[in-house]
Amino acid sequence: MFPVRPEKEKALREKLESMGIYEKDIKESFIRSRGKGGQ
Repeated sequence: MFPVRPEKEKALREKLESMGIYEKDIKESFIRSRGKGGQ
């Protein structure tokens, strides 16, 4: 993965907070898929 520039991270954080969305409220998870083209 490529790192996110600090300026972009700050802008994203400010945008999310302006909409009432905070990092503590986000849960990220991944699952493996079978077959061709699955992520």
